[in-house]
Amino acid sequence: HQSLIEQQLGDCVWYDVPGVNMKRVYVWREADITNDADWPNQFDWLFDRIEHFDALFRPLVTQLAPPPPPAS
Repeated sequence: HQSLIEQQLGDCVWYDVPGVNMKRVYVWREADITNDADWPNQFDWLFDRIEHFDALFRPLVTQLAPPPPPAS
């Protein structure tokens, strides 16, 4: 679903977790967290990204097969 994810989220950073069938996806932007006057803008961006992640990934996650039970 990488192309769909990039289409919905814009620029993404992909990370393949070594030795595991897993990827991580990040979005980021530069910001000065010490500039408290800009915090409203930073929080607005974070909130927007969280909403996008939820809307995009919630349906995808529900389609995943459950993991196999642990070996006894």
